[in-house]
Amino acid sequence: MIYFITDRRPGEPDILPSLVHQPLRITSLDGAPIRTIQPPTDGWTHDRLEREARNLAEITKNGADAWLGTTWVGSTEV
Repeated sequence: MIYFITDRRPGEPDILPSLVHQPLRITSLDGAPIRTIQPPTDGWTHDRLEREARNLAEITKNGADAWLGTTWVGSTEV
C-alpha cells in the first residue's frame, strides 16, 4: 500500500495546499505509469489520499510511487 507524506506534524511545513488540485499519478518504482486520478472538485486531503491508497492496494503491491503533479508525495517504500 502507498504511504503518503502529506500528513502534517507540529513544526513541519504543509506541502499539500499548493498541490490539492493536481492529478494523483501512480508510477511503478522505476517510473512507469500505472494510473492517473483526477483530483476531487474541492481538492485532495490527506484522508482522501489514504482512501485512494487503499483502493489502489492491489495494483501497487509490487511497489509504487505517488505524485501530485510532479511532486513526489508517497510510496510503498516509505
